[in-house]
Amino acid sequence: MSTSFRAAIRTGVMALLPDRWGDSLLTAKQALWWRTMGRHWHFKKFARDGGKEWLKTALSRVRQDAGPGPLAILEFGCNAGNNLYTLRQDPATAAVTYCGVDINPKAIAFARTRFPSDSFHVGDHGWFIRHADALGSFNLFVASHILYYIDEKHTRLVLEAACRVADYILVVDRMERFFDNSPARTGLFFHAYASICNDIGLDVVEMEAMLAPGSPYGYFLARSVRSVNAQQEGLPATNVRSCAGLPLTTEPCP
Repeated sequence: MSTSFRAAIRTGVMALLPDRWGDSLLTAKQALWWRTMGRHWHFKKFARDGGKEWLKTALSRVRQDAGPGPLAILEFGCNAGNNLYTLRQDPATAAVTYCGVDINPKAIAFARTRFPSDSFHVGDHGWFIRHADALGSFNLFVASHILYYIDEKHTRLVLEAACRVADYILVVDRMERFFDNSPARTGLFFHAYASICNDIGLDVVEMEAMLAPGSPYGYFLARSVRSVNAQQEGLPATNVRSCAGLPLTTEPCP
């Protein structure tokens, strides 16, 4: 059975289902793939990505508002710490504190051996939504190439949780429908991010539709309400605390 034929069948089945059921089914399918077929993907991708100028640009912007000391980064969908690896190779960005969350336990085990001083947790989007508040306070939340696997309802909840704990939100994703009034579901989820950001109180300060010419991926950087309020009060954006020892059950930070 060809890939195009399977895709046509999937599209036809999804069209017959109520949106809520179709969204849940597709999100579950993507999660299952990363737990099974994609569980060794980190071996192929770790330390092989490009310079990630979008990440360094975002950090430069965040640094303008942050207080003294290392920037604190929270990443959802961190894989094996690929973005952290990039940051640690550059002296200008090496001094960061980092907390990563990923659905793949093998990738997290890999990351823990390579970055023993940083914090990593195994969890999917549901885990992150429930536990984000216990992870600490951060200057920047990163979700890179992950939210197009998750339906709009839970993408909104992930970003709302991120807003509570981080001053800035950085998302790398498919940006075709950024300014649309409604998202699209075509095997992946193309989110209407401008609408989502407006609804949850994110102030978009930078947006690039393409990371490189011809790339289907872009990014946006947004300020959370907590960052705006801190600036108005003349305070540093974040008083960082982290909870490196958070277990996989619900436990508050001490």
